[in-house]
Amino acid sequence: MRPTRLELAGFTAFREPQEVDLEDLELFCITGPTGAGKTTLFDAITFALYGQAPRVGRRVSQLIANGCTEARVRLDFAAGEDRYRITRRLTAAGQRPLLERLAPDGSATPLAGSVRAVAEEVERIVGLGFDFYTRAAMLPQGRFAELLTGSPSQRRDILSRLLDLDRYRRAGERARGGARDHGRDAATLDGILERQYAGVTPDALAGAERAAAAAAGAAAALAALRDRVVDLAGAGASATAAAQAAGRAGGALVAVAGELADATGALVVLEPRRQAALRALAEADAACARADADRAGADAALAATIAEGGDEALLAALAAAAATRAAAQAREASAGPALGAAREAAGARRAEAARAHAAEAG
Repeated sequence: MRPTRLELAGFTAFREPQEVDLEDLELFCITGPTGAGKTTLFDAITFALYGQAPRVGRRVSQLIANGCTEARVRLDFAAGEDRYRITRRLTAAGQRPLLERLAPDGSATPLAGSVRAVAEEVERIVGLGFDFYTRAAMLPQGRFAELLTGSPSQRRDILSRLLDLDRYRRAGERARGGARDHGRDAATLDGILERQYAGVTPDALAGAERAAAAAAGAAAALAALRDRVVDLAGAGASATAAAQAAGRAGGALVAVAGELADATGALVVLEPRRQAALRALAEADAACARADADRAGADAALAATIAEGGDEALLAALAAAAATRAAAQAREASAGPALGAAREAAGARRAEAARAHAAEAG
């Protein structure tokens, strides 16, 4: 902790406001005649920090200057890289402290505002309480030798606080506590091993490893069997689907067989009609052939008659040829219906045969 500025008013020998700027000083000495207020400046610093002064202890109302109703002290100080300001206003009724952190721009942030809270925060920042501070850092007038002549326990306490040796004591306590805890845990584990694992020997461990290997093999075989079962299940599903498809195909074949039987029956029924149509077609073809022969004969006779000459013979030949043509046309007319019926019957038979052949191929 390094003080940088002190302001006080109404504080013992300093009734009027006083300011002491220590910002740029590294080493300084305060001199003056007895009663000039040299010790008062150090008392003001201590009071600002802890709310007490070595000369009066907690009876701090004695620090109010005669004729004044209150005393005011403000101390700016640095601790490490941080800067703080602490202000105390003291009256006969008590004191009101305020601790603030100062920013580089001069703005202030309140940290604590009660006697207890300020005392705790100051001890945290400075690292010393009032007793150790007045023995090591701010030695009161007439008590300088206390650090050297105090009891061994007092000197040890002061040096421990100054050097922060207490952290080693705490670390040792934690280490011993951890050792005790680990010792208890180790004893508990030893008991568990003796009670529950007394039969665990190298031979038993080897047997367990063999059993584990066998179990691993069985697990692998079981996994392979499971895969086989899955494959068989898939094959069964495929077979079921194929059987269903075969059933549907069988039904279709039965339907086709019925249609084929119907076509066969139709062929049996149509066969006599086909034979009759073929006979009628033959008769029609013979009639057409005779008509063609008669027409040819008539044409030949006509040609011969013309060659022999004579109109009468020509007329007679024309009459005979006309009669022959009329007879041929009559025979052709009579054969026409039979020929048309035969052709229709033959066409129907061919259509029926084509459908039957298509049904059989399907």
